[in-house]
Amino acid sequence: MENAEKNAPLKGCGSIVPPPLFFVQVYFNQKGRTLLGAAMFFQYYSSYKWATPRGKKIRDWKAAANNWIWNIKQQEKDKKLARKMQKKFVMSRTISCEEAKQIDLVNYLASAGHQPQKISRNDYWFLSPLRDEKTASFKVNRKLNVWYDFGIGKGGNFVDFAILFHKCSVSELIQRLSKNTQVIAHILPASELKNLWPVSDDKKPDENNLQNAGDDSLIKVTNVREISDPFLLNYLRQRRIHLDVAKAFCKEVYFKLNDRSYYAIGFKNNVGGYEIRNSLFKGSSAPKYVTHLDNKAEKITVFEGFFDFLSYQTLVHNQPKELTNFLVLNSLSFFERSQLLMEKSRSVHLYLDNDPAGKACVAAALKRSKQYHDESHLYKGYKDLNDFLTGKKLVLKQSQGLGRHL
Repeated sequence: MENAEKNAPLKGCGSIVPPPLFFVQVYFNQKGRTLLGAAMFFQYYSSYKWATPRGKKIRDWKAAANNWIWNIKQQEKDKKLARKMQKKFVMSRTISCEEAKQIDLVNYLASAGHQPQKISRNDYWFLSPLRDEKTASFKVNRKLNVWYDFGIGKGGNFVDFAILFHKCSVSELIQRLSKNTQVIAHILPASELKNLWPVSDDKKPDENNLQNAGDDSLIKVTNVREISDPFLLNYLRQRRIHLDVAKAFCKEVYFKLNDRSYYAIGFKNNVGGYEIRNSLFKGSSAPKYVTHLDNKAEKITVFEGFFDFLSYQTLVHNQPKELTNFLVLNSLSFFERSQLLMEKSRSVHLYLDNDPAGKACVAAALKRSKQYHDESHLYKGYKDLNDFLTGKKLVLKQSQGLGRHL
């Protein structure tokens, strides 16, 4: 009897606003959706006191739920199609020699198990992957993406390195690289691989408050407003970011890429550019720079990416706030050039990624001054602070087809 009542269609209760959570759970179950989906819907509209983001009162919660479920289904279809098209495109792709030269040497070496011993500006020093040695004499200039091995007096671009590393011809190298989807995905332009979130006809951005990223950027920011889109809110929940924290530091950013319009979470830097993220896209608008929040404190807390910063803010959201300045690098390449700014504070607390590049920066900073403190022990076993927050543990993997055997 109880099961029959539970599975009976909910009739005539759409006008009960706000509805009991149990009603929402039963309705979502009848529609083939999960209890988690019901809870997200309930939490979303509860946060707006059962009104739309524009303030219009919800008169029929079931109608709102139907619209929510339809949008989720469309998003699921888009993601499925994007994955299918991406796989089909990549598997049929043969890279050229010029494209192979664009493969990032530092990332490639890391995937093959070679980590930098020292980093100085754009120069990454490795123990030579071409021979045995105890002192690093293999240099990669990451800005130019070229290498030089002082032990053998040879250098060049990625292709020059790879044919020595794999002991093969150029044509054999191209064949091997073309079979590796990770390599192809790394060098192809984002516009060929990413199915972003297009703006639908009923979600055209307003003409107010236009922000232009500059003619030199592929990404053109067209509109910035408060975060309200259900899919972006869902993305924040997946990353375990408190909604109040996200709204305090981020915006809903509309942008154009290759003459198509999209939207995502945006985090502004100190010179007007945005770091842009959603579940399918990661990018930035020009000019790219750090985000420095000066609270006139003697301490500064430093993060590699803005989701680590949001994670920190989420973790301390309901706790007494310690006075500190904040620096979000938005790219590890800004670490060294930001050191003078960091060192204006009495103590510098580093929350960098638990990866070779992050650890190398921390090691260099600790050697440079006693002002620096490594806080990565707080999320030991996780790649970064957001992975710690979401419970995504660091998995140490050996080379997966990107080493000598591809």
